[in-house]
Amino acid sequence: ADILERFAGVSSVIMGDVTYGACCVDDLSAAALGCELLVHYGHSCLVPVDQMETDVLYVFVEIEIDTAHLIDSLRAAFSKEPFGPQTRLALCATIQFAGCLPAVRAALE
Repeated sequence: ADILERFAGVSSVIMGDVTYGACCVDDLSAAALGCELLVHYGHSCLVPVDQMETDVLYVFVEIEIDTAHLIDSLRAAFSKEPFGPQTRLALCATIQFAGCLPAVRAALE
């Protein structure tokens, strides 16, 4: 906020409210405070930006994980009965972790 105010000549409001992802970005409060832009640092938008009460800039985040550990854990868990080589496994993740899923899938196939 200090950098924006000092070098861009704009005023800033830091909203520290709890959000549970991009589905509950508090654009209503931002608009009520007179904000012209809301910057959301987190995962991707679930609400179409044209339906927001103020303009929103999403700064996407991807979290790196130890995929080797995940693969080893899955192999260990699914190598025992009643699972076998034909077991179909659904790999699901929140958007921050979705980037690793293709590599995990390829390693398990």
